[in-house]
Amino acid sequence: MARPRNFTTEEVLDKATEVFWRCGYEGASISELSDKMGMSPPSIYGAFGSKRGLFDEVLNRYDAGRLVFFSWINEATCARGVAERALLGIADAMTKDPGRLGCLLLQGGVSCGPTSSEVPTELARRRRKLELSLASRFERAKNEGDLTESADPSLIAQYISMVWDGLGVRAAAGASSGELREIATLALKALPIS
Repeated sequence: MARPRNFTTEEVLDKATEVFWRCGYEGASISELSDKMGMSPPSIYGAFGSKRGLFDEVLNRYDAGRLVFFSWINEATCARGVAERALLGIADAMTKDPGRLGCLLLQGGVSCGPTSSEVPTELARRRRKLELSLASRFERAKNEGDLTESADPSLIAQYISMVWDGLGVRAAAGASSGELREIATLALKALPIS
């Protein structure tokens, strides 16, 4: 008879998130994950199948939290509000938790060798999915007359995504929310949004 689990999935995923965030996918060892999660390596493999399976579960949980943030961004009443929420909101979000500076979708795949080369691709796919959501919201703004006819919703979304990536790198290096907000404010001035 199998022993009952003495952990909640959410708790161990939160602990694994801390390790992957700090070390990246490649740098996170099963030993360190085991210590942080309070689970033996066989228990980790039994619950998640593999280190990659665990990482995918961490990413799914992280994405679920990001969807709430993206819903808040997309609920802004105008294109300018969407851009402000996207850039200023992310500047705050990336510095809110000292143990999770920057963005897991960047930090997790900064350095991966040939045996995990699919990890950066997966992280880029997840970042792109959110970028496409933003492009869709700007397309709606254009259809509503909130953006000029010459505005390119996809290009605006790509620009904001690129700024997010840069803010994430700066946040991981220790930049404060105030410093990131100054950069975000400057980036907002470059947008073709009134």
